[in-house]
Amino acid sequence: MGWTKSVTNFNLSTFTKKDTLNFDQFSYGDTTNIKEFYSIYKPIITFSSDKTQFVDIYSYGLNLERKGEKIISMAEAEQGITWCNIKENKWFRILILGTNE
Repeated sequence: MGWTKSVTNFNLSTFTKKDTLNFDQFSYGDTTNIKEFYSIYKPIITFSSDKTQFVDIYSYGLNLERKGEKIISMAEAEQGITWCNIKENKWFRILILGTNE
């Protein structure tokens, strides 16, 4: 985790579990428009070792959009996390947090 080096005295072992949330598993659609999604988000998502799944922690909150040669962000107050199973053509919202939650 490269970013941890940017935080003075960061040590993951000092974290303690305070709460547990269940996954929503709310259908978020299918992978019909996956190429459009990849055109913006693929460089920042991490795939499973077999490349058939990924967890998306970015697109809901960042809401990136291409404007000409630039990519701009229209950040949201809420944050959503989705799980995409490319092999099964399924996309699920597994968590959403925000102002109304």
